[in-house]
Amino acid sequence: MATDPPSPSRRSSNSPPSSSTPNYNRPKTPNIESSSLSDHAPIPQSQTTTPSSSSTPPVSNNTTTTTTTAAAATMTSASVAANGYRPLNVKDALTYLDQVKVKFADQPEVYNRFLDIMKEFKSQAIDTPGVIERVSTLFRGHPLLISGFNTFLPPGYRIECSTDDHARDIIKVTTPSGTTSTTSGEPFNLQSESSNHMIESSRYYNHPNYNNFRSNGPLPPISSYHPPPPPPPPSQQQQQQQHALPSTSNMQQPPPPPPSSMQPSSSSNVQPPPHSRHPENSRSNSPPNEPNNTRRAPVEFNHAINYVNKIKNRFSNDPETYKQFLEILQTYQKEQKPIQEVYAQVQILFNGANDLLAEFKQFLPDTSQPIEFVHAQQKSKLLKKRSLSGLPNKTKKAKIHHKDHHVSDIRRSPILAPNEEIRPQISPEETEFFERVKKHVGNKSTYQSFLLVLNLFSQQVFDANTLVEKCESFLGGHKELYDQLKKLVGYDGKDVMIENVPLAHEYGYASSHQEYGPSYRTVSKAWKEQNCSGRDALCWEVLNDAYVSHPTWASEDGGFIASKKNVFEEALHRVEEERYDYDINIEANLNTISLLEPIEKKISTMTEEEKTAFKLPPGLGGPSKTIYQRIIKKIYGQEQGARVVEILHSNPAQSVPVVLQRLKQMDKEWKQSQREWIKVWREIEIKNYYKALDYQGVIFKSEDRKAMSVKSLVSEIRSIRLDQSRKPNHLANIEPQFIFDFKNKKVFKDVTRILYSYFERQTTYGTEDCEVMKAFIEMFLPVFFDVPDVLPEISSDPASDTTMDEEEELVDEDEVMEEEVDEEDEDDDTQNSYDSSTDTSRSTRRGHTNYTTGRRHTNGRRSPRHKPNDDDHQRLLKDVLTKTMKTLDKKAEIKKEVIPLEIEEEEEEDPNKEQKIYNLFGNTTFYCFFRLFQICYDRLCKMKELDRQYRTEPEKTKLANKAALELYVTKATFNSIEMDFKSGYYNALLKLIDRFFDDELDQHVFEECTRYIFGTKAYIMFTIDKLMMSIMRQLHLIVTEPKAQELLSFFKKNHEHEKGTHELTQAYRLEVTEALGEEDNLYNLAFDTCTRTLAIQLLGKEDETFELNDSDSYTNYVANYVDWEHETPERLKALRELFDTVEPQVDAFLIPSEDAHQSEYGADCDLRRQWISGFSGSAGFAVVTKQEAALFTDGRYFLQASEQLDDNWTLMKQGLPGVPTWQEYIVNRLPVGSRIGLDATLTTVADAHDLQSRLDSVNSKLVPVQRNLVDIAWGNQRPLPPHDKVFVHPVEFAGESHQDKLEKVRQHLRSKQQFGVIVSALDEIAWLFNLRGSDVDCNPVFYAYAIVTQNNTTLYINPEKLTDKVRQHLQGIELKSYDAIFEDLAGFKQDLVASHQKFLIDGNTSLAIEAAVGADHVVDERSFINDTKAIKNERELKGMRDCHIRDGAALVQYFAWLEKELLAGKQIDEVQAGDHLEKLRASQQDFVGLSFPTISSTGPNGAIIHYEPERGNCKVIDPNQIYLCDSGAQYKDGTTDVTRTVHFGTPTEYEKTCFTAVLQGHIALDMAVFPVGTTGYLLDPFARMPLWKLGLDYRHGTGHGVGSFLNVHEGPHGIGVRAPYNNTPLAAGMTVTDEPGYYEDGKFGIRIENVLVIRKVDTPHHFGDRDYLGFEHVTMAPIGLNLIDESMLSPAEKKWVNDYHTECVEKLTPLISDDQDAIAWLKKETRPL
Repeated sequence: MATDPPSPSRRSSNSPPSSSTPNYNRPKTPNIESSSLSDHAPIPQSQTTTPSSSSTPPVSNNTTTTTTTAAAATMTSASVAANGYRPLNVKDALTYLDQVKVKFADQPEVYNRFLDIMKEFKSQAIDTPGVIERVSTLFRGHPLLISGFNTFLPPGYRIECSTDDHARDIIKVTTPSGTTSTTSGEPFNLQSESSNHMIESSRYYNHPNYNNFRSNGPLPPISSYHPPPPPPPPSQQQQQQQHALPSTSNMQQPPPPPPSSMQPSSSSNVQPPPHSRHPENSRSNSPPNEPNNTRRAPVEFNHAINYVNKIKNRFSNDPETYKQFLEILQTYQKEQKPIQEVYAQVQILFNGANDLLAEFKQFLPDTSQPIEFVHAQQKSKLLKKRSLSGLPNKTKKAKIHHKDHHVSDIRRSPILAPNEEIRPQISPEETEFFERVKKHVGNKSTYQSFLLVLNLFSQQVFDANTLVEKCESFLGGHKELYDQLKKLVGYDGKDVMIENVPLAHEYGYASSHQEYGPSYRTVSKAWKEQNCSGRDALCWEVLNDAYVSHPTWASEDGGFIASKKNVFEEALHRVEEERYDYDINIEANLNTISLLEPIEKKISTMTEEEKTAFKLPPGLGGPSKTIYQRIIKKIYGQEQGARVVEILHSNPAQSVPVVLQRLKQMDKEWKQSQREWIKVWREIEIKNYYKALDYQGVIFKSEDRKAMSVKSLVSEIRSIRLDQSRKPNHLANIEPQFIFDFKNKKVFKDVTRILYSYFERQTTYGTEDCEVMKAFIEMFLPVFFDVPDVLPEISSDPASDTTMDEEEELVDEDEVMEEEVDEEDEDDDTQNSYDSSTDTSRSTRRGHTNYTTGRRHTNGRRSPRHKPNDDDHQRLLKDVLTKTMKTLDKKAEIKKEVIPLEIEEEEEEDPNKEQKIYNLFGNTTFYCFFRLFQICYDRLCKMKELDRQYRTEPEKTKLANKAALELYVTKATFNSIEMDFKSGYYNALLKLIDRFFDDELDQHVFEECTRYIFGTKAYIMFTIDKLMMSIMRQLHLIVTEPKAQELLSFFKKNHEHEKGTHELTQAYRLEVTEALGEEDNLYNLAFDTCTRTLAIQLLGKEDETFELNDSDSYTNYVANYVDWEHETPERLKALRELFDTVEPQVDAFLIPSEDAHQSEYGADCDLRRQWISGFSGSAGFAVVTKQEAALFTDGRYFLQASEQLDDNWTLMKQGLPGVPTWQEYIVNRLPVGSRIGLDATLTTVADAHDLQSRLDSVNSKLVPVQRNLVDIAWGNQRPLPPHDKVFVHPVEFAGESHQDKLEKVRQHLRSKQQFGVIVSALDEIAWLFNLRGSDVDCNPVFYAYAIVTQNNTTLYINPEKLTDKVRQHLQGIELKSYDAIFEDLAGFKQDLVASHQKFLIDGNTSLAIEAAVGADHVVDERSFINDTKAIKNERELKGMRDCHIRDGAALVQYFAWLEKELLAGKQIDEVQAGDHLEKLRASQQDFVGLSFPTISSTGPNGAIIHYEPERGNCKVIDPNQIYLCDSGAQYKDGTTDVTRTVHFGTPTEYEKTCFTAVLQGHIALDMAVFPVGTTGYLLDPFARMPLWKLGLDYRHGTGHGVGSFLNVHEGPHGIGVRAPYNNTPLAAGMTVTDEPGYYEDGKFGIRIENVLVIRKVDTPHHFGDRDYLGFEHVTMAPIGLNLIDESMLSPAEKKWVNDYHTECVEKLTPLISDDQDAIAWLKKETRPL
């Protein structure tokens, strides 16, 4: 390999090592101990090979070794020298590496291979003899390099190179096993240390610190494997120094005893443990000249660096102490003073700093400690507890005798202190298994992941089946290891069978978009049921499928507002912001300190002349030029900080020490402040976490109290009744307003229980009143709701009577001990609160929580307050190896104690049961009582259902709460509240309510406890006391008011009839009506015993009673309920009746599609033509006479209009032979002298003048009406005008300020010598003022007018649409209300007469505008603003290119998804497909919304040119038919419009012929080159010619302009046969679409559309000195290859397709790189022709 793999992340040398989570935002510093390897990047194999980005720069480029490094080296030497270990000289090692690199500069593979060998040696993949063999072989012929490798060898190993008499190279290798020689590069036969390595690996894996090893951090220091011993006495020290270097005889002696050995008793002959491989361990076995214990392993270099930095930071205020410490170390190194004297001096120097002194002991030479043996009985007991699950506990004999192998000093394990805990032991079989796994994996991080999986298994997170499944990815390729793993973990071989059945999701949310807070809505059912094959378990847990953010413009300045945070979320966000602020500042400060410290040391060694000349470059030699400046400015202030930075650069000698001292002082202060704030932040998190999740509970209580009031309940039903009364069907007056279900009979008892509980605690009503109310409940409710009784059940829970003292007596001492031992081994208590499998820990004997006594038994689980420490992480492998059968028994015990699921006794309704209807006619009191009762019933049903779900599907239903537990925030909130879940969560809630009513809990605690049980769904129970009070009030009125008693008597009498009839019901109603009189409302409450539904109806005098048993009436009601949008007789009749009410009367009325601003798309309140006709297309004109109604539209909408219009309308297909225009129709069809009514605000000046000139020939005239007649007929059902906020379109997207645009307009007015211009087009106003809005769907415009004169500008807009930001943006512009323009125009007449100037208007200005100012005072001219807007500036063009690339990425993902789903047999309709495309677009950057409703059409629907699928009434996409998708989006930097036609099956030859002809026309127009001045009218035949050759054509234009974050259809230019397109030449900078097509009615539709940018083209010649133009396509989406007939394409056309697809791949691939399906689809669809 040419490059190194990414090096692991390293912690900063001045930060403490972390055994848990790596610190990713610390500056990366090299690991000193391995810098000789890792700091040398591999040599690239060629010039094109890129070095690994993770490699650090060579050390040769760095500064010289600092004092800190020198001190650390000294300390390391001090530690290891006396132990016989020669430290690695860093300088020599780097020099050697440089020599190797220079020697093999032409052979980089040799140098890279050497680095690989060293990495394997460092990771212990090969032993010392192995590395010697490989290096000697690699450097064959280079004896200097071979002998130089001694730099890296441990003590006892030496390489000597020489030359014999025959000039042959002789290599002599000395090892602890002896000496071996080889000649001329012959292979060595060194004794392998595999056996030694296996033993050492056993100790290595067995060591607790192994758990600290992380792939993103360095190995822990060897010295950390055991606690530091006390300082040795002088005698021992001298003895140790005498034996510091091992002699040859010593190397041949048996190794010292293993670390687990201890001194035996004098009377027992104890055998060593099996893992030790030593049959004998006694003092007599030790040679007389060697101590009885092994030497401590050397301290690693980075540990020494950390320690020196710690001293420097500790004595930052006393630098003299730190300096003296360095001098002591240097003196020791140079003069070789006794270590006792060094220790004494350091002890005096560190007066009181015991922690530093204790750590300093680790660097002293090791002391000998007596070896002790553990008693056999104790040892046996300990080993039994730590045996691996599934393995026998019997002692195994060692396979290798100790005297058959030799152990190298360098790999000798450290001796444990006598009082250190004995570590778990492993067998040779296990040791061999882990060693083989490590070699098989071959990657340290992967091996670590394997151990983490085993640790999860040992902690019972998952079972053996899951373990084997997860380990398959590690060991699946090695069957032998895989089988051995199964054996070791006790795998029973019974795999879990998983049926391949789609997961059925139950959605309890209504399909309507119900509001949840200010910023959320429920999503539609179609959205939630979308399948996603790419989801894994984590996705199902964390992704939201229930709610969607809702855009809000109520108070914000504009744009899409994702959500609003409640106060509790804000508190958590503020905490994180503050925490981040501290972290980033402390980090930046440390980074700056690390830069300045070496500079300070360098300055201290300079002469005065050097100091004066010394300057610092920007960045201070570090990688960043901004971090240190930012932190200095933060400390000193912006202005002063800038001066300090300048002084640092110009005069570092004087400024660096001062600034460095200040930075260190601030580091100390900030860290101290951070520690104090952490406590505050923690309290805030505990207090606000659950509340922040409960976003509905924040506002629910206040709203619910209002909703419970009588006034609110009555208003609610009245509002529904009012809406029903507006329906045009004749059965609206018999429809009930509410229908509620009462399926669960048990919940009646729970409602009664809560109500009775409240009776006993309340003080408002006396005992006698309560008894009467109870009697009413017990007698009336069972009769009316057809239930046996409603009395609450008295539950007795004998288990709950058990006291904590009795439970403690049942817990034996061993269990308590195990719990205390295991308490720190478990990760957390995340399951104890919610999972049914572990909630028994609250109710079982061993896991019960007694909040009264404050004592808790956690069944082996750590409490939430437990904080992880280093020991937790050091037990990773231990936990894997100590999983006992006892823990499995505990797990089985827990399973037995799972809360039993209560079986609901909801009896199945007998289908043959006779239907009975109980009608109760009552007044407002009865209605309110039943509504409040239903609310309580419904809420309890929801809680009961949640309880069932919690216990059957805990992982699925309680994810949010589980997350809270992982933050350890639950314990503190509930440490004084005892909740019993033995009978389920629902019953626990009922008990909580009782305690709440008893005042044992206040409101806050009750809410927290309820939220603790049911999470964010609990908020509906927060007002249970208010709800009970409201019910009680209504109950009291029922039992005390005479009127209510009379109504009950009427009910009783009617109820006694065996079978109700319509006549009896009407008689009953009449009695109640007479009794109530006019004083109160009349309500009908009807309960159906068969369906168990309650219908509530507010009755008027003329209303019929809605009787649920009147099936004929109900059937007729359903059958006659239709959508009246598509039936127009009544609407036409209402309109015609108004013809005679206006003055003068009219004979016809004109209804255009446009609004007052001639917008193509209008707001809902302006859809007059759609309301009167039922046709929803965007283009059309309606004429209604007294006898006829005609709709005129173009070829795009022929099919759509023919389907949507009923028989009352005549479709006039404009453009077809013999079909008149609407103007010709009015002139020729109406009688002479007719009066044609119109709305002057909706009719353009051009249309009005043209039509009036035609009408003059038949003596007819136009009659403007004061108010639009359609609006009058529409009545109060007409939607209100939009009032959404306007927002600013930044210059970064617009490319030009609105001031500059206005100045251009004024210059145009001056050149024309005109007074001003009246602007009425909405897109022109939005463009001119750099504003955007949302008044019109899919068009970011807003309703307004504007008048621009040579001196002033006035914007007419309703003030509620303006925010403060918009007002500031419009400074200098006069703002007036929307309707004030007509009055102002009339006031301009005098100024116009005096100036002899006029207003400019264009032909699309309304007749009302012209009439207001006077026809004599206006000039009709092409809109200068529209022409200017059509030519985009460079920033707008860049935005168009960029947004089309993002849009193309969404299209590729969409078609890849759609094809996959359809070919998999999924049924997806046109609307669902369009919804998914919108979802993908919404994920793109700067997405705002759609640019028009998506045309998603399959088969024959594609022939409807502007087809819009209707939700719930559209086709399922057929993969065997052509699918046409025309869609677009609005982005902040541009607008897109793209059409693609695809076929997911096999198209017919005729379909391919038609498609290819359309493609040829598309290519011809795209490749066209034309002279300046050419119009789109002249280019249209380019696109039609291939179709004409086949006798085919299409009935729409070929192209239209596209706005920049504006209307998708933009003028004045275009490509087509319309006459206006011949008036506007195409110009560079314009955007236009290229969209030829072909449509066969009833079969298919084909269209290919790209957006083009018109640009200048360099041609070889310039005939007539004219420039030439061409097109640049910006749309990026593949064209369906399987629809192309390649035989029809010319070579140039094929090249165009291939080049276009290549461009798509290059631009789209980076945006979809994480979507493999999309990548595959893109490659498939862009293969070369």
